[in-house]
Amino acid sequence: EALGVMSHILTMEKLEELLPRLIPGMLALYKKFTTETLPITQGLVLLLDASVRDKSVVLSPQLDMILQSLYPLMQFAPNYNDSASIKNHHELLRCYEKICIAFSDRLMAFLFQKMENKEERSRVGVLLVIKHLVNSSGAYLQDKRELVVTGLRPVLTDPSLRVRQTLAQVIIAMAHHGYLNLEGGQTLVKFIVEQCSLADVAPPPRKKGEEEAPTNLQVRSMCDNVLNLCTTTIPAMELVLWPALLEYIVPAEYTEAIPTVCMCLAILGEKLRAEENEAYTLDYDVLVNLPRPQQTLGRLLVLAGHPLERKRGMHILSLLKAMAFNIHEDLPESWSEVIPKLQAYLAKQSETPDEWNQQNWEDLLLKLLSRTLDVISNEEWVLQLGLALSAQYDLYSGRPALRNMVSKFLGVVLRKSTNRQFVLERLECMFRSVDHGDQTEREGAARGFGFAASCHLDLVIEKLGEIAAAEMVRKNTGFLGLMKDKSETEITRIKSTIMLCYGFVSFYAPPSLIQSRIEVNILSSINPHFSNVRETVAKENLIRCVDLIGKALHPSHLKVDNFIMHRRGDLLQHMMAYMRAEPMDKPIATETRALAIDACTTLLMLQPKLSDADLFELVETAMKTVYELPSPDG
Repeated sequence: EALGVMSHILTMEKLEELLPRLIPGMLALYKKFTTETLPITQGLVLLLDASVRDKSVVLSPQLDMILQSLYPLMQFAPNYNDSASIKNHHELLRCYEKICIAFSDRLMAFLFQKMENKEERSRVGVLLVIKHLVNSSGAYLQDKRELVVTGLRPVLTDPSLRVRQTLAQVIIAMAHHGYLNLEGGQTLVKFIVEQCSLADVAPPPRKKGEEEAPTNLQVRSMCDNVLNLCTTTIPAMELVLWPALLEYIVPAEYTEAIPTVCMCLAILGEKLRAEENEAYTLDYDVLVNLPRPQQTLGRLLVLAGHPLERKRGMHILSLLKAMAFNIHEDLPESWSEVIPKLQAYLAKQSETPDEWNQQNWEDLLLKLLSRTLDVISNEEWVLQLGLALSAQYDLYSGRPALRNMVSKFLGVVLRKSTNRQFVLERLECMFRSVDHGDQTEREGAARGFGFAASCHLDLVIEKLGEIAAAEMVRKNTGFLGLMKDKSETEITRIKSTIMLCYGFVSFYAPPSLIQSRIEVNILSSINPHFSNVRETVAKENLIRCVDLIGKALHPSHLKVDNFIMHRRGDLLQHMMAYMRAEPMDKPIATETRALAIDACTTLLMLQPKLSDADLFELVETAMKTVYELPSPDG
């Protein structure tokens, strides 16, 4: 350390003469003393500081030796329980800071060369140096800012979470100093969004002696904060993030990042709108990489359908409110009234997640979409939204609850369309997009068909008939019959979906029309499927269909008291047959009994009144199939 202080009183000529001995001597001390290195590093910093006075290059002959000697020292994290270790780490960074004053070209070339080394410690060390230089040596890197941005590209795909965590720290430093405004800055923004999209998975087990690594959740949380800080504390980042962050709304790989991305976009949108900044208004013909308004609306509504995941619902609603004009110019007034009410409802209900009513929330969002389409009142816009929703099924692979929402929203869109061909095509798409082995997806599609039937009843019944004729048969479906026939299981699953569709079509059909269609068009289509049903899934969905038909024909729904359902007796017989067919020698394992009893209860409410004998038979069947079961404990 004394040598470092003394170097400042030497003339530059004398210092240049002594450097060939001083530098190797000081660097050799690191090998001799491996623990108490702080005085060595402090002395080296002072010596380097003296050597680069007035950007002198007297250090040039020793520069490679210095860089090669300091590089291994930066690969080891300091002991954060030891203040001397922390200070030594900082002094090492200051060594690079001093070198940068006179040798920024050679220093950056050295650092980026070392970054090609894929070893975790090496890359973390280099990134820490770059972060320090970005914060401390801006004046000496002014002509190398583009180089710094592009030089980080090799690290963007590094699988190490520690490297990614360190790179995120570098990027926030660069954002503060205007680097992300340069060409290539969007690549670094994309990297942050990708980390915000990390799934919360358990880290792999640590090997013995291995340093504890950051987890996905820790890196994701950090990058959430980075994006938030860029949005709220760095004015120069506003037009870097707006509207570019919209590009991450639709792609499936960024689903986990949606809460953070929406929050940032909402903040920026509200700010730009309040300032009447011309950048707020989006020209989609110019900004060709942005999703179209219909794509954005469809995606956000579907994700908002399950708002408690990462608390994304509130952020999505905030973004919709901020983006209203850019979705459609007629929406700001309507959404400024409706969305705050949805936000208030969500805030109140999310306080007690255990009491969350999913159905109520879905109904509110479906009404929001319906009202939105009424305000827009443009057939072409409606068609584009339907196409956008149809294309988004693939975004939710393995997420039946979200695919369920796609079908429901698409059903609302079809209800608002007046284009017959479009309705038929989208119904076909909806049916083919559903996983017929999943009840959640099946229920979503059935409700979608039902929503469409509320305005296109005959069209939907016609389409269901076509689908049934084409899909509920074992046949070769490939060129020259090369593909194998459908299995019985596949046909059963498809039949289950079709039967449930008939139920919801009846339930949502206009009361004035369903009375004339129920016997001729609907019951005649489902009656052949009641007999010889062995599979539980088909049986239960037939029962659900009957229950929905009964509710559709209830006097309170039809607003008339004199409608007679002539085939009610047949339906009751089928329900009782299903109850009797359930095994009596083992505890309940399916919903069949409960669903059948509910359906019978619904049918009892219809006209004409059931005879005493028929009522006695029904009650006796229900009692026997429930109360004569063995107890759960055997």
